[in-house]
Amino acid sequence: MEEIKKLTRVLKKELHLYERLHKLCEEEEKAIVEGDLKKLEDTVREQERIFVEMRVWEKLRINLIELLKRRFLLPEDAGFSEVVKKTKGKPMSEEIENLRDKIVSRIGQINKLNRRNISLLEYSLKLVDEYFHRLTGTTTTSTYGPKGKNKVEEQTRKLLNKTG
Repeated sequence: MEEIKKLTRVLKKELHLYERLHKLCEEEEKAIVEGDLKKLEDTVREQERIFVEMRVWEKLRINLIELLKRRFLLPEDAGFSEVVKKTKGKPMSEEIENLRDKIVSRIGQINKLNRRNISLLEYSLKLVDEYFHRLTGTTTTSTYGPKGKNKVEEQTRKLLNKTG
């Protein structure tokens, strides 16, 4: 079946994109740890390019899955797993399953890296807030409350205050 061959090619391309994204997430982590903002910006920009490309391949995969669902007489709400089950015994069915498993695994690794990167960034922001608080002598570090209202900061001395 031609659709199965096309689906295999699409899944290979998606796996390649996820592998590139994983590598970029590792580079992002390194840039965060080293405080290299230029590298961080470049990495995020490249991730955005990959996301745009992923959307194109995802649409193609979804279209192929819809076509295969009709060909296999599956209900419209059938998912990718049901389509994979119907390809059993057909050429490339094992490869499709392997690609799916690799993609799922890589997505899990990317999620783990992203959670770690978020933690690193949050920690960095807390450090910056703390240093700013110490330098300015303010008693609160947030300018906004839970509902977005301004909080009034009590300030005992200013950073550029020559007398304090």
